[in-house]
Amino acid sequence: DVEMFSLTQYADGSTGSLKLTKPSRLVLNGVVSLARSDPFAYVYCQFETRSGGQWDQAGLVQSFAGNDPPNYFSLPLSAVVDVNAATDDVRIMCRSESPTTEAYFRHGSFTVVVSDR
Repeated sequence: DVEMFSLTQYADGSTGSLKLTKPSRLVLNGVVSLARSDPFAYVYCQFETRSGGQWDQAGLVQSFAGNDPPNYFSLPLSAVVDVNAATDDVRIMCRSESPTTEAYFRHGSFTVVVSDR
């Protein structure tokens, strides 16, 4: 598993943690760009939210499988999830189908919009 990035991971390039005062709805949109070194790669990514120290998957999984050039690819991600007031972070996680697949984070970004349920 590779944590690509989260709201709280980098203090200099992030807005920091979420500070919710009540149960809310999060609208998440982002993109992650990966590079691969293996001839064939199957990688899947999705948003996760953290509440009480526990990470939970949010939204649908986006995946890439391929063995043709180029050796880099981007995955768009989107999710809408209802969370409790204890939710304090959002991240994008990417996983490979095989432990031998090598995929590397190139760059990415995401937005979090908070609204009432």
